[in-house]
Amino acid sequence: MATPAPPGIDWQLLVDRLPCAVVAFDAADRLVVCNEEFRRLHGPLAGAIEPGLAFESLLRLSVEHGLAPEATGREEAWVAERVAAHRAPPADGATTVRRLPDGRWRRVTETPLPGGGRLAFSVDVTELVQRQTDLAQLNSRLEEARVRLEAISETDALTGIANRRHFDRRLREEWSRLQRHGTGFALLLADIDHFKRYNDRHGHQAGDQCLQRVANGLARCAQRPADLVARYGGEEFALLLPHADRNGAATQAMRVVAALDAAALPHGDSPVAPHVTLSVGGVVADPTRHGDEQALLAAADAALYRAKAEGRRRAVLD
Repeated sequence: MATPAPPGIDWQLLVDRLPCAVVAFDAADRLVVCNEEFRRLHGPLAGAIEPGLAFESLLRLSVEHGLAPEATGREEAWVAERVAAHRAPPADGATTVRRLPDGRWRRVTETPLPGGGRLAFSVDVTELVQRQTDLAQLNSRLEEARVRLEAISETDALTGIANRRHFDRRLREEWSRLQRHGTGFALLLADIDHFKRYNDRHGHQAGDQCLQRVANGLARCAQRPADLVARYGGEEFALLLPHADRNGAATQAMRVVAALDAAALPHGDSPVAPHVTLSVGGVVADPTRHGDEQALLAAADAALYRAKAEGRRRAVLD
């Protein structure tokens, strides 16, 4: 047996004093009860919001008084969509967040009533939404900063190309891809011929400029997006060439040597040529010949040593 309501309680006054907007509609979508907070939210409509008002009529009044800016240009479609959604039985405790015309946000919670209809109440969550927005923006800025720092940490400060850390990471990735999928790649090591003599003759500032110009020239030779040019150390550079076979590696190696000849950077103390030249050693990765990345590097370095021993200003492939 239901417990009778205590006498002498003004239920409308009690509902009006709730710190949230409350409204109930019956099974025919007619307003049963609402409180002052709900009326306040509807501003110029407050006087028209009385028991018996159809939900569709409330929507049309909202459009007429500019309280539904999202309906602009598609008023009838918007009303039809809202009516259809309102007539669908709500899930118990279904919650949505809606933006009001004044820019504030409300969290609306709906629950079905016995015999049909629904009860809804909403609370202002503007500050919460703003905090979430601020947090999302902060996270975005932090992610941008992380990406920038990562790029800085993998970029050679002098030449602006990839540094040794970046190269080592990419080499591990390419080696792992080769082992998993058989995707081949080639590795070239390039060394500026007689760079110590260049520094001694032209000075270290000119040497730094020489390294920058060589790096730029090598970067222009790397024509495919996946190709990587890195400063390997000192006056030595490395090129990773994904999907390159022996012919592709040889072509790229000769292109690198020719690019430095074409640049014609004067070298006042080179026994090889009157300009800066490169020696290049290359190898195509092969797990049956190279046990790991270090063995691959050793093979490329051995090919570079042969290029130097054979007179420099040339490319030798292992």
